[in-house]
Amino acid sequence: MRRRMIKAVSFFVLSLVFLGFVSAMTLEDIKGIAAAPAQEGDVQFTWWDQWLENPIQLSDGRTIWMQTNFWNIVDGQGEVYMRFIKSTEEVAFYVDLSDVQTQWGGIAWATPEVIIDGRAPAQWWGDKPPVGGYSHFQLPLPASDVSTHDSIWVKVKYDVARRDDTLVRYGINIWFEDKGSGAPIGEIYIPFFDDFGGIVGDRTDVGEVTSTVILNGEMKNIKFTIQRALSGGGWGVLLFMPQEQLPASGEVIIDIKPMIDKVIEQLDGFFGIPVDSQQWTSISIGSYSGSEGTAFNYGWILHDARILSPSEAPKIIKTTETVTKTETMTITETKTETKTETVTETKTETKTETKTETTGGGGICGPAAIIGLAIVPLLLRKRR
Repeated sequence: MRRRMIKAVSFFVLSLVFLGFVSAMTLEDIKGIAAAPAQEGDVQFTWWDQWLENPIQLSDGRTIWMQTNFWNIVDGQGEVYMRFIKSTEEVAFYVDLSDVQTQWGGIAWATPEVIIDGRAPAQWWGDKPPVGGYSHFQLPLPASDVSTHDSIWVKVKYDVARRDDTLVRYGINIWFEDKGSGAPIGEIYIPFFDDFGGIVGDRTDVGEVTSTVILNGEMKNIKFTIQRALSGGGWGVLLFMPQEQLPASGEVIIDIKPMIDKVIEQLDGFFGIPVDSQQWTSISIGSYSGSEGTAFNYGWILHDARILSPSEAPKIIKTTETVTKTETMTITETKTETKTETVTETKTETKTETKTETTGGGGICGPAAIIGLAIVPLLLRKRR
């Protein structure tokens, strides 16, 4: 009996892990990695600095950009660690702050992230070189050139854990800029899961898009609801909310090309920015985070993040289903033939009127009259 109970509990826990209700790594596990003393070649940030950032060289020649990005926090009590671990080329982040003071209020405070290709909009980035180094793909990319790609596959392997009072949106972050001025024009989110429920504040749902997602080796077609808003900074915000939330830990391989097409369409059609003026500047993996209170506590490990080359990308065979509809129509023709036969019946009625008139002399009543009367029937018979 006890053995059965242990098996049942083990199965239940494994199910929760797979479904994303609990993380495969605990907060303490993540803190232990992020806060561990830096080894040779590691890069580690600790509290306090609002804008800790650094380019990092990977062993395959690519570069990434690691930043805490505490854009709404001006003060707080606690600890923050962000560490690049050279031996595994992983990035670990951990925060535990209380008495948080913000610049603009609200429930969203920080977006710690790792840029894997490109740069922030030029007005913010300055003259620093972009990161990336992919031979098959490089940001910034003019929006008009996006159509040259049939698909854009991004692979992310991650673990996230958070305290119950903490709000986390984890996934892919993207920026677009005005190609001429370098000003930000589009802030885009493709979350794997989102405790905020989407864009914070006023927003409008403007349709949906479907994309292929491979979650822990299982291929799915997932629908994403498109949310749109205008930021306080004056640029457009678009968020693609998965109608099926992905787990807090796992490996996601996703084709983001359908989302980028929608971004270009919305920036042009709604925000009035012509396609020729749009430029896709960056793609990063990170967490938009905060709390409804004054404290938050969460962490994540980014095990791997990259834009897959055509040879690495999944081979999706698209099939077209043809539906043939057959309609049977029965036509009944009724032919009515009318034959009219005319029968003409001729009826001859002979009316003989005898008028006797007596006059003087040998009139009609004499012998001649008798003979005449005898002849009349003969004449009548002959006329018939």
